Amino acid sequence: MKTYPLFVRLVATLLVCAASAMLHAAPKKHKKPAPAESQETPKAASVATPAQMLSAYIEHIDLLLALNRPGGPKAIAFGDEAPGKLAVLKQKLAQERSAAVPANQASFDAAMGVCDRITAALDERQKTLGQIQTSGAVSTSGKLGLHTKTNPHYTDLIREHAEQANQQRLASDDSNAIQSASVRRWNDRSVELRKQITDAYTHIPPLAPPAPAPAPAAAQPAAQ
Repeated sequence: MKTYPLFVRLVATLLVCAASAMLHAAPKKHKKPAPAESQETPKAASVATPAQMLSAYIEHIDLLLALNRPGGPKAIAFGDEAPGKLAVLKQKLAQERSAAVPANQASFDAAMGVCDRITAALDERQKTLGQIQTSGAVSTSGKLGLHTKTNPHYTDLIREHAEQANQQRLASDDSNAIQSASVRRWNDRSVELRKQITDAYTHIPPLAPPAPAPAPAAAQPAAQ
């Protein structure tokens, strides 16, 4: 009878040890470590400079100034759309200039000047084309300088046909001479315009580098 309480205590001790072993054997849930904050400084968005905005027109300046533009439909469309796109680009440069620091405003001013030079050159090219087309229309206008009769004799008809052929030949020769002279003048003029435009482009000042960010304030020593 005295061993009963001892047996009970032994069983209770075993149960407590078993429960403790089960608790220690259970897998622990580990918390995922918080992601470390990136130490890299975020990169600033790439912004085109005034010179870069004009680079496509400078690279294709020969195409823009040519009377007979070589290339396919894309090249022709590029030349035809250039005046309008240059006007839009100049407005964009003016807007960015108003928001630029004073040190960078000269760069935008020079770029807008290049826009004006290219636009003026394209206008001059268009006027030259108009003169050439006009001279070609004159050569095919028909009976220039002919003397006709109301009731011509067949000999008069022969004379009129001969005179008409002669006048057309002279007009064609004059037209060809005018066109050739216009083309030669434009070829010389386009060389001059190309030099003026490219020189102005190369003198666009670069943008000043952005000011460095201020250094963080040093921690004040704790007062003792």
